[in-house]
Amino acid sequence: MSVAPIGRIAAAAMLVFALAAPPALATAIPAFRHSVAESAAADPALAAFYRGRDYEPLWTGEGAAPRREALLTALSQADAHGLPSRRYGAEDIAAAFRAARGEAEIGRLEVRVTRAFLDYAREQGAWLATRGQIAAHWAAHHPPARRERPSAMSRAAFVRRFGGVFEHSPWIAERAFDLELGPAHDRATGLHNALCRMFRSAAEAERLGVLTAHPDLAGKLAQAKRLTAESTHEQASAGLDALTDAERDRLSAMNATYVAKHGFPFIIAVRDNTKASIMAAFAARIDNDRATEFATACAQVERIALHRLKDLLP
Repeated sequence: MSVAPIGRIAAAAMLVFALAAPPALATAIPAFRHSVAESAAADPALAAFYRGRDYEPLWTGEGAAPRREALLTALSQADAHGLPSRRYGAEDIAAAFRAARGEAEIGRLEVRVTRAFLDYAREQGAWLATRGQIAAHWAAHHPPARRERPSAMSRAAFVRRFGGVFEHSPWIAERAFDLELGPAHDRATGLHNALCRMFRSAAEAERLGVLTAHPDLAGKLAQAKRLTAESTHEQASAGLDALTDAERDRLSAMNATYVAKHGFPFIIAVRDNTKASIMAAFAARIDNDRATEFATACAQVERIALHRLKDLLP
């Protein structure tokens, strides 16, 4: 990521952004919360800051990567402003993020980045509230957002919210609910694991039903605007809503050939792809045997489900 050197004004702006940005919507799982609390405990004001936002992440939550990368870039360029960049350990922090495994490590990194940010902003000469003032600001203006946790939902609420994660297949959510979900299932990856267990353990006919519930890529349903909201967004993300006539005709012909051969539509996680890579994958997979394509399509369905869950959970 290329970011221009950040001077005093930018450092101040970054601080204002960090103070003004609402906390991530999700509630951190116990391991993350415990790690943040333990790492910040030596500094009462910093501990109060995180306690006041219910330990919601500022640098490590969903969508926080651009903010974190901008800060690490600023820290690495501190020499340009007469500050010793090595003092902030930007490269060490970046390496630690790449190597991080588990919520406890991420919690420790969350606090480490906050300390580096505060040190950098203070030495830049930017106005900087005390950590106690920061904690008071969060408590007064940004109380932690409370979202109903999947493990605490009623059956009806759970199925209503997650029944569409697997296309037109609410039975997967119904069966997952019966697993007696716990805190580990309150995050996208944990709940994805539970839903996929139900999908994988289903009879082949049931899994085939999930595959056939998926629409053709840029097919008649898309043209008639009858896709689910999720499918509409996904296909648009890869430009499949803006095909040329020639591209649409080619895709339509491949769809027909594929369905006739395999008995279910071509399925790919379009959010992982571009229009060009989708067309290339379609051409490469169309000649596979049915067993190979059935396994590939099921894996892609699970990948699509993960993307959808990440839209709903941290």
